[in-house]
Amino acid sequence: MAIVIWSSLRQLEAVSSSFLVSLTRGPLGNLDRNPEDVFAWATVEGIPLEWLRQSGEEVPHADLQRIPDDSLDAVQRIQLAWHRGMSQYSGSAYGPAIVESTRTTTTLNPEKDHGVERSSASWERWENFLTTSAMIRFMATLEQFELDVLKALMHYRPEGMVARVDELPLIEAKEDVVHERPTEREQVSYYERPAIWTWMRRSAENNTERRQIFSRVFGIKFPQPTFGKRHQDLCELRNMIAHGREAVIITVNDLLQIHGYVTSTIIDIRDQVLKKYRVSL
Repeated sequence: MAIVIWSSLRQLEAVSSSFLVSLTRGPLGNLDRNPEDVFAWATVEGIPLEWLRQSGEEVPHADLQRIPDDSLDAVQRIQLAWHRGMSQYSGSAYGPAIVESTRTTTTLNPEKDHGVERSSASWERWENFLTTSAMIRFMATLEQFELDVLKALMHYRPEGMVARVDELPLIEAKEDVVHERPTEREQVSYYERPAIWTWMRRSAENNTERRQIFSRVFGIKFPQPTFGKRHQDLCELRNMIAHGREAVIITVNDLLQIHGYVTSTIIDIRDQVLKKYRVSL
């Protein structure tokens, strides 16, 4: 087997395994005490109930008052449904992918387990799947906050640093501005609050350009992390995880530090905007 296909299949396997372990050891880990709950859970998640049963078992009644009496516990049923779902939706590719993605069956002898390396998930440290997943979402929270703030400033204070703060009335940002839904015309999203957001939104989605607009137009300065990394370093780590470039290890303490940075930045920018532009976010 060639290295390109093996690396990708191995990456899929690492992510899939980490998700399943996180699911069954986390929110569904207590279903063994009430195993009938697995059928209720499967119904909510859109999983066909027949995927949860062994061959020859009857699907439980709609009232979900009983679970078939056999050797499978609730977690094992979830694992069974997971693999049946992968088989169902992967079609004829499932068998070759399962065989060819394992480290023991490949004819290759790579220096690294590239699936683990690229996915930041592994069979030795399941926590890293959770911490890296949460890190991506923490950074996304900060990015969306910055976009919301910039849109509000462009709408309420388009004059930027030219404005005299002592002449500005106090304004509270409104939902219809911050969460405005654009009008779609010819595959272009048009905004009204403000109209210029139609043209600058794409530039604002770039982390560097967005913060340059904050600095040059509004004089807003962003704090840097206090734990040895720059904001740009955290963005690069986020991209490495999201795009599977290489392994990223995020400990729980690292995650707490990132959470602290995001939290303190949100409050800091809120205070700057209120002081300089009299806009309550």
